[in-house]
Order: sequence, then C-alpha cells, then structure tokens
Amino acid sequence: MREAVGTAVLRIVGAVTLVGGVAMVVVPRPVLTPLNHTIVVPTCIVALGLVFLLRLPQRLRAMLASRWTGPVLAVLGGGVGAFVGELLHFPYGWDASVVMGLARRIHAGLPVTPGEYHYLSEYPNNLPLLAIDRVAAAAGARLGVTPDSLLIGLNAVALLASIWLAHSVVRRCAGPVPAAAAALLITGFVGLSPWMAVPYTDIFAMPFTIAAVGLAGLAWSNRGARRWWAWGAAVVAGAAAYVIKTTPGVLVVAGVLVILLSLLPSRRRVDDDGPTKPAGRRVLRTLAAAGLTVLAFVGSAAGITTVARHATGADLSRVHTSVSAPIIWWVANGMIEIPAKDYISYGGFSRTMVNAIKGRTQAEMKAYSTQFIKAQWETRGVTGMAAFYANKAVWNFNDGMFSAWGEGGDAKRKPYADTPVAATLMEFNGFHGRYYESRASITEGVWAAVVLVAGFGLLRAPFRRDLLMLALSVLGIGTFILIFQGRSRYLLTFAPVIIALSCAVLPWARAGLVPWTRERGVRGRAQA
Repeated sequence: MREAVGTAVLRIVGAVTLVGGVAMVVVPRPVLTPLNHTIVVPTCIVALGLVFLLRLPQRLRAMLASRWTGPVLAVLGGGVGAFVGELLHFPYGWDASVVMGLARRIHAGLPVTPGEYHYLSEYPNNLPLLAIDRVAAAAGARLGVTPDSLLIGLNAVALLASIWLAHSVVRRCAGPVPAAAAALLITGFVGLSPWMAVPYTDIFAMPFTIAAVGLAGLAWSNRGARRWWAWGAAVVAGAAAYVIKTTPGVLVVAGVLVILLSLLPSRRRVDDDGPTKPAGRRVLRTLAAAGLTVLAFVGSAAGITTVARHATGADLSRVHTSVSAPIIWWVANGMIEIPAKDYISYGGFSRTMVNAIKGRTQAEMKAYSTQFIKAQWETRGVTGMAAFYANKAVWNFNDGMFSAWGEGGDAKRKPYADTPVAATLMEFNGFHGRYYESRASITEGVWAAVVLVAGFGLLRAPFRRDLLMLALSVLGIGTFILIFQGRSRYLLTFAPVIIALSCAVLPWARAGLVPWTRERGVRGRAQA
C-alpha cells in the first residue's frame, strides 16, 4: 500500500505540474517581464526536442560521469554569477535598500530612528537580513570593500553551493548527464539573472533549501545512524532556510508527509526502513519520527533566529511585532487583483492592503482580513474564485526571469559600472535593454520546458522517497504562493529544487515519450 500511495502522489503532482506547464505555453498570463510569445513557444518546442531526442556522444557522457564534474560546474556557475552581479550592481530600492541602509547606520554607531524601528516591527522577518547586512558592513570596513560587493560575492557562493548540491541530488536519482543538465540550467536561470546584483534573502536561502531536500533524500538511502544524521542535518538546513526566507517552511511539511508514509504497510519484506516491522511498532516509530522532526525544526529555527536577532545590533526591546500583519492578512492580500499597465497582478503586494491595517490592533487586523476574504468569496463565487486561483498559479509560474527588476523602482536604475562590458550586458539583462525582451522570452521558453518535463516525468517515474521529497517540496511552494501573497520572485529560492526535480525524472520522461532513447540504467535507478 505504501508504494501505491507514494506512486499516486507522484502522479497527482505530475498531472498538476503538467497542466500548469501547458497553461504557461497555451494560455499565459501577462507578467511584468516583457515577453514575446512568438519566441517563447518555439523556444519551448526546441528545448523539448533537445530533451527528448538529443543523445550525447559516449565520450562526453564518460566525461560527465567524472566525480569532478559537479564541483567544476559549480565553480564555473558561481563565477558567472559573481561576474554578472558585480557588473550589474545598481542602486536597488525597496526592502533590500531599507535594510542595508539600516545596517550601515548601526555599524557606524548612528541611532536607529523610530521610523526604522517601526519598519522592523512591521516586518520582523527581515531581522535575519539585517544581521547578514550588518556583518557585511563590518567585514567590508575591515577589508576596505563595500558591503554590497561582499554580499554579491555571498550570492555567488550561495549559487555555487546550490549548483553543487543540486548536481548531487540529481546524480543520485538519475545519473551524471541529467545532473550536469541541472547544473547548467541553474547557472542559466540564476547565475545570469539580474537578481545576482541584489543582496536579498531569495538567493541567501537558496543553498539551504536545496540542501534540506537533498539531505532528506540522502537519509532515505541510508539506514541506522547515518539516516538520522542526514535527516537531522536536513532539518537544520530547512530551519536555516526558513529563518532567512519564510517560504522554505513548506519543507518541514513535505518532510513530515514523507515520514508519515511509513504508517502504511510495504509490500516488500525488506523496505527502505529495513526489515518490515509489526504494525504497532511501525506506527509508534513513524509518529515519533514525525514529532521529533517538527520539534527539531522549531527548536533549530528558534535558535538560529535568536542568534540572528542579537547579531543585528538593534535594540530588540523597541521591536514590537504586535504591529506586524497576522497570517490571515497574507491570505487576504493573496486574493486581490491589481490592474497594472500591461498586466494584472494576482495576489501580489498591495499598498492598499498595507494601509488598510495601519494603526490597528491584532484583533482588528484579523477582523478586517476575515471580512475581506468573505467579501471576495461572496463577490466572485466558487467559479470566480477557482478562475482567480488558476490565473494566479499561471501568473506566478509564467516568468522565468522571476520578476527581475520588478521591485520598487529598480527597473529605472542603471548600474554603477560605466564600462563597455557593463553596457553590453545591460542591453541583454537590463529591463529597458535592446535585447531584454528576446532574452526574457527565450528564458521563459526554456523555463516552460523545465516545468513540462517535470510534470511528464512524474507521470512515469517509479515511487522513490527522494523523488517524493522533491515533488512535495515543489507542490509546497506552489501551494504557498497560491494561498498567500506571492509573485514569481518567491520561486527563485526554489529554482534549484524545481530544476532538480525536472532533471531527476528526465530518464523516465525520455523513456516514456521516445522509447528508443531509453537511458541505460534507468531500470536499476527506478528500483533504487
């Protein structure tokens, strides 16, 4: 029964992902990024053709099988990210700028203003970012470099680690060729992204997110003490990601669901938990493991948060979280449509919603949010709400640039570097660059192909707990941005996870659609 339920979950996630991928191509929703669908669709078709029909020469496949492939591709990807980030370094705005300015003031010994403390009270989730920025300000002063330069370097290190980890995850699931593809795709989507120039939580949390997923998968491939050590490390990594960026909180839900699968009996005499145990003992062990996972996650997150809060250098007694929005407000904000010039924002940031709760108590905020949600249901009805959330899902996933240049007034900014190389890069990577629309459209076409391959592959892949962890993590972030306020930037932290899932199921996708391209060894990996 365990295998049947696990396989069914993979199929459901695959079907949802495949439908979403088709919608991205057939009925896309306009996004901030200018896209030309006469470029997007052919690019997607070409990418799918390469995925399903291309077969690499044996010599190249042997080279990719080297144990040095992952580290080399990771270093190259990190180098690309550092190069792009440094050349595109620009005077960013919004929260990233507010927190960096505050970190500089604290490091300089200047007093924090009441307005700045009110900001931290409204958005206490940015305290870990403040700690990171303050450490960068202190280190930069010692080294004679700017905090921004250090943090662009930190972005590059985070990218390097994410590529290496994703390569390891995919190699364990599907072999060296899909693993190399994952590394190259992450470099393309993240390393070449304008986000490399912005010191914010999305990329800082990225390596911890893929590490948590990868370590969880590694735990299920081991037994005894090694399993517990790997699982414990996965929990701590997930907690670190959650403290830096809220969205990875879905990882603990995915992990617990994978554990709870052990409540069901296995058809094997010796399964991935070892020799099959009596039902009562199996239930107790499973529930205990799930409970310990939650406790360890909460404890780790609390400990990391405490360290981060003290590292901010701010007077924490003046940070009053009672003025921050309750969870239900984020749900309400996620239900609003905001018409823009060329697109509609589905559940994105709303200044109107922010102003509506200013000066209110927690009880008043909750009452306002509850009434707003009720009004949306009454106005739209069941059919209207279903259409809204369908539009929201496509809108969030329909931007392979992850809303680059979309925060504050970033789209109008120019990089500090005044060199021919920087100017050329801005033509391709700047929001108003001559070739940005074509570059973004090609990126979106490849991104749609990644989503489509993930969906189709999950419809064919066998039950494995590491694949299930990947699938549930992707489903988790998709559900998060569907329920709460969100935009495609929130997917950036999970980009390595989504790409890893797509590449991990690639052999089964190829074997299912084009049988004569069946990869040697797929059968063995399917039974792993």
